[in-house]
Amino acid sequence: MDDHCRQHSYEGARPVSGAVRRKSNDAMPWRVGLPIILVMSLSVVASLWFGWRIDKDLGALSRNRQELASATEMNRELIARRDSLLAKKNILKKAAVLGLFPPTDKQIRKIKKP
Repeated sequence: MDDHCRQHSYEGARPVSGAVRRKSNDAMPWRVGLPIILVMSLSVVASLWFGWRIDKDLGALSRNRQELASATEMNRELIARRDSLLAKKNILKKAAVLGLFPPTDKQIRKIKKP
C-alpha cells in the first residue's frame, strides 16, 4: 500500500487537514480592480461633462445664428435708409425746404494752384 501511495502523490504535498492559508496575493484583485473602477468612473464623468458642454455650446450657436439673422435684416434696412437719404433728388428737396439752391455759374469761381 505504501508503494501505491507514492505512485499517485507528488512531492511537497501538504496534508489536507486544516484550512488552507493563502499567500499575500489577497490584495491583488484590488490592485487591478480599483484603477479600472477609477478610470471607468472618470470616463463616465468626462462623458457627461462633454455632453453638457456640447449641448450648451450648440444652444449658444443657435442663439448666435438668430442674432446674426436679425442683425443682417437690420443692416439691410439701414443701408436702404442711408441710400434714400443720400439720393441727390432727396437732398435737393430738403435743401429747397431750407431755402438753399445750387449755385449758378457766376457764383462758382475756380482757384488756380500757386
